[in-house]
Amino acid sequence: EQLFIYDVFVSYSGEDSDWVLDKLVPNLEQDSNLKLCIHERDFQAGRLIIDNIVESIENSRRVLIILSNNFARSEWCQFEMTLAQKHVLNRATEPLIVVLLEDIDSENMSNALHALLKTTSYITWFDDIQQIQLFWDRL
Repeated sequence: EQLFIYDVFVSYSGEDSDWVLDKLVPNLEQDSNLKLCIHERDFQAGRLIIDNIVESIENSRRVLIILSNNFARSEWCQFEMTLAQKHVLNRATEPLIVVLLEDIDSENMSNALHALLKTTSYITWFDDIQQIQLFWDRL
């Protein structure tokens, strides 16, 4: 089996970094003892962004997409999602994990996102105290 540097590569919009850093990282790294690849923390400075993305995906056991309207509007996020999908297909590995932070507005819904949501099971985030533990259990 291939040795991985990271358990999970997290693809997300920088505009959602508060949620990622305040909620996702503590729950998965501290509570579940997983090593996440977070671009603002783990990408190597001075390297091309595309090289950082490709290497990080290749060095991760799984890919987690944090889907939001911010993600849907970002060309970099869409590009990252396409690379992750291609990598998953080429490696014949586990499918992408998708967390839906919010409903995606129709004007932000690309054909690729629509296809992703139709073909991939996703976990919906609810900022409700009664739903939070269920969310973390499912993730």
